[in-house]
Amino acid sequence: QTPLARQAAGDWQATPGDSTLSALTLAWGLPQTRQRVVQTAFDEETAVQTRVAQFDLLLPHADAALRDRAAAVVTSSQPDAVRSAALRLLAADPDPERSRKLLEWYHRESSASLQSQIRDVLLSRGDSARLWLTAVDRGEIPAVAISTDQLRPLALFDSPELETLIRRHWGNIQPGTPEE
Repeated sequence: QTPLARQAAGDWQATPGDSTLSALTLAWGLPQTRQRVVQTAFDEETAVQTRVAQFDLLLPHADAALRDRAAAVVTSSQPDAVRSAALRLLAADPDPERSRKLLEWYHRESSASLQSQIRDVLLSRGDSARLWLTAVDRGEIPAVAISTDQLRPLALFDSPELETLIRRHWGNIQPGTPEE
């Protein structure tokens, strides 16, 4: 550990609630920081705002075990802000099974904002976008659930299969210009 890392670790131990020091010591791999941030993020007795901030600190450090715990929060009855923060941890999950679960959760979700966030997560990657568009194609999701503006970025995947599905339900959608 460098002298700066030791100093930051000492400062963090004196003030573990400091989000800047937490982010710094998380980036340096301090195990005590990770343990504390994870504990706080998942503690239902902790204030919602604090939990959301802790989930956000964990975004660059999410591993499979953490994403599994976050998935349980997304499907729970916890406050929407906490569920939304937990969903952000799942956004970068490459597991195709997780994408299928997200699609299932979309159908069961009663919060419009969480449905929108789930849709955005699914449309952010080619494989999961294919799942979404296939569900539209099968009639499981109405085509009006997504706007043509939300479809434009899918053209960047350069997938003939996605283009065919899009064209079938929304017509010919062109990718946005750099200004958009």
